[in-house]
Amino acid sequence: MKLQSKYQIIKNAQEGHLFNEISLMSTLKHPLILQLQSIAQDNRMVYLYLDYMKHGDLMKVLNLHKQLSKELAQFYAA
Repeated sequence: MKLQSKYQIIKNAQEGHLFNEISLMSTLKHPLILQLQSIAQDNRMVYLYLDYMKHGDLMKVLNLHKQLSKELAQFYAA
């Protein structure tokens, strides 16, 4: 599940990006692109329900390592 704060989306003028992401993820069918299963929202958050990723996404890896080694970069680029 991907959570996005409505406050942050509006504050950073990211509404268009969110709509594009939803449109692309619900349209594209590829084994390396997560499938968007459902969308929900409440007063504060937008919830994107995606296919399960056992080890998280690339952003999680980048936050953990700060900078990828050449080997890790090649792995994720492949």
